Amino acid sequence: MILKSSVLLSAMSYEHYLDDLTLYLQGNNKHQLEYDEKLLPHIIEATQIIDRIETELKQIELKPLSSNLDILLLCISEYWCGDAANVLPHVNTFTQRCDRIKMRVLFRDQNESLINKFLTNGGKSIPIIIALDEITSEVIGSWGPRPQFIQDYVLESKSKQVPFSQWWQQVKLMYDQDFGKTIVADIEHLLLNHLH
Repeated sequence: MILKSSVLLSAMSYEHYLDDLTLYLQGNNKHQLEYDEKLLPHIIEATQIIDRIETELKQIELKPLSSNLDILLLCISEYWCGDAANVLPHVNTFTQRCDRIKMRVLFRDQNESLINKFLTNGGKSIPIIIALDEITSEVIGSWGPRPQFIQDYVLESKSKQVPFSQWWQQVKLMYDQDFGKTIVADIEHLLLNHLH
């Protein structure tokens, strides 16, 4: 599968995504996001999660990584998504280890035809990380919306009709305890044939 260049042109850097998130919380809806007011507490929580992870990541020394291909990790996200808040900082740090791997972010709801190609059990779960050959725009593979061990727990909780507020607390704890190790390992595995 090859992604259209028009889709890729609308993608923004992770830094741009975070800057615009700050602007959004200040009342500047630059991307015309059609969020319900009920989502505001989730957006604030997501911002706090990102800030905390980013602070911790700054203390970690990055080990260089080499790639035999120019790779783009295209992340489908929304500001209110708690899973995206837990995943994107680690993906960004992963890309900082190699100058041939870049990260860009797109909003799910403004790219319906794209998310429809990467459904999870028929749903538009996010984040989805799409790995592309940056030269040809060909899809190498995709990952998401969360590490498998967390996904298994979420699906089990939902099948037992555990309220979101209960299972989300446990999910946050699982993310904190793993601190990106599984996310990075999964992405390295996804790119296995292109890293050396």
